[in-house]
Amino acid sequence: DETAQSEGSAATIHEGMLNAEAIIEHGRHQDAVYFLSGPPVMIKSFQTTLATHGIASDKIQIDEWE
Repeated sequence: DETAQSEGSAATIHEGMLNAEAIIEHGRHQDAVYFLSGPPVMIKSFQTTLATHGIASDKIQIDEWE
């Protein structure tokens, strides 16, 4: 993983494998909505991890590929 601050922006750029823990760590916010899109196995894994961390199902939106 590599992390860098984007020039002229408050955004942080992360390179490497995407995982739900990193998203929760950097994006946890009371009003956050999590948008998931990808292969079914990845979506299920992310849903499970988000739920384990207390993210309500109505805060998880899914765009299924299949």
